Amino acid sequence: MKSRPVIAAAILVALITSSCGSGNRSRQENGAETPTGDNSMVSLDWNGIYTGIIPCADCEGIQTLIRLNDDLSYIWKSRYLGKDETIFGTTGNFIWSDDGGTITLIDNIEDQSGPSWLVGENILFMPDDDGNRITGELAEMYRLKKVVPALDERTWLLTSAGGTEISDDYFPGGTPWIAFDSESNRISGFAGCNSLTGTYTPGDNNSLALGPIATTKIACNAMRGEQMFLGLLNNTTGYRLTTEWLILTDSTGIELARFEADFFSAVD
Repeated sequence: MKSRPVIAAAILVALITSSCGSGNRSRQENGAETPTGDNSMVSLDWNGIYTGIIPCADCEGIQTLIRLNDDLSYIWKSRYLGKDETIFGTTGNFIWSDDGGTITLIDNIEDQSGPSWLVGENILFMPDDDGNRITGELAEMYRLKKVVPALDERTWLLTSAGGTEISDDYFPGGTPWIAFDSESNRISGFAGCNSLTGTYTPGDNNSLALGPIATTKIACNAMRGEQMFLGLLNNTTGYRLTTEWLILTDSTGIELARFEADFFSAVD
């Protein structure tokens, strides 16, 4: 089974909280004059989540996620591939350059300027030492791409069932998760004790049928939670989707289960 990455609780809470925040894009946190004209800050829909793997001197790469919020706050999470599963994170605010094309991250804890990123359409570019975009054969390795809502290409971790947050009492063996493969229309996952596999059929107006679903036959002390989770999947007839959340619904539109996107489990 896939192991759920270790995420600092404060970072996870900050991610959930900031997803509900809103603000005025025209306000610079440092009081600087707002850039005007045709620039990235004014013209692009820059808020959202950006992910990618950037080069690392002594590891296989740095898996990176940056979330930019409307209120000029950010969240940065990273993991050093080939070392361990620990996910490091910082939060803070960012400021725009005078020309409105570059953001600089300000770490809340250290209270100092962090790295800068050039902002393009649905892409963040890591600049070179002179602040210019990196070009050439390695250019693709120094950019993060904006995440768009999609069922597949990520793992979905169960966070609540029937509107109630899940607890370790129901799932002592680990958090249930599901993943979708659009090429084969199959799902895979973990139900709390056993692995699961099956098919899914998406339809018009966000309809969704899951199953038949098969599981392995291991007995454990998480069977109550597992049976509840499988029942929710079998009763699913629709879904609602954002970049970060997947909500499964029944035939009346009532929420059955809510999942959080786990972008870091996509790399084994």
